Amino acid sequence: MIRAEIKQRFPEHNILGEEIEYEDQKSDYTWVIDPLDGTNNYANSYPIYAVSIALRDKCDYLLGVIYLPELDQLYSVIRGQGSFNKQQPLKVTDKIALNQALIATGFPYDKDSSQLDNLAPFNKLLKKLRGIRRSGSAAFDLTAVAAGKIDAYWEFKLSEWDYAAGELLVREAGGEVFKTSLDDNLLLIAGNKNLVRQIKSTINDIYNFS
Repeated sequence: MIRAEIKQRFPEHNILGEEIEYEDQKSDYTWVIDPLDGTNNYANSYPIYAVSIALRDKCDYLLGVIYLPELDQLYSVIRGQGSFNKQQPLKVTDKIALNQALIATGFPYDKDSSQLDNLAPFNKLLKKLRGIRRSGSAAFDLTAVAAGKIDAYWEFKLSEWDYAAGELLVREAGGEVFKTSLDDNLLLIAGNKNLVRQIKSTINDIYNFS
């Protein structure tokens, strides 16, 4: 339904998404869609899942929306105009100390066979943090960072549709998003500048990304 609506309104635009065959129209604009982020949660009637839509040009994300159906929460963002939950502006937390931070993460689907997953950094960070949460939805976690409900978030092996709208949401809420490619897989860390720097420093010896 989402793809059909976009194709009707913007037939010349590209479309990229989970469970959606990439439609390359040779356009400067690409819609990045995850119609159901948190599939396992949804399948088990666990109420944490999201619909995520973003638009980017060849340089950066332009806008995004994330809708949390079970919570009836709509997050929206336009580059240069801030992030909002409905009409309320969002702001990341200003926590400085890692031992006071509550952060979120997730685990790759191939966690049983992958040599690079989140278990090693999870164990290392757990000793330094106030706590760690795992929701099962990257889009949900990024809304929580942007809204100041979670101080930071990191995850390995994300696809663009998992984080596209959420990345812009966090950045426009005053946060920082660090991304790097490791063995052709993406590692993402989001939060305020201080916490992103400290998380990077803590797990660098595991991922060796600096």
